[in-house]
Amino acid sequence: MPITGLSFLLFALAAVVLYYLFPKRLRQYVLLAASILFYLTYGVRMAGYLAATILLTYLFGAAFWRCRLC
Repeated sequence: MPITGLSFLLFALAAVVLYYLFPKRLRQYVLLAASILFYLTYGVRMAGYLAATILLTYLFGAAFWRCRLC
């Protein structure tokens, strides 16, 4: 899905609408789901890269938070 196409515009519009329909505590998950769906349009391999990035970012963030509290 090229970001200059109509399909991306409709996808982004749907993501924004869903973002504001959900309560604040769930909005981060709406953005995560939209991001994963966007990457899936380029193939499963790209979603694997995204999953690895999400996991590593979470793990490093959690480690950083623990070290900061020490």
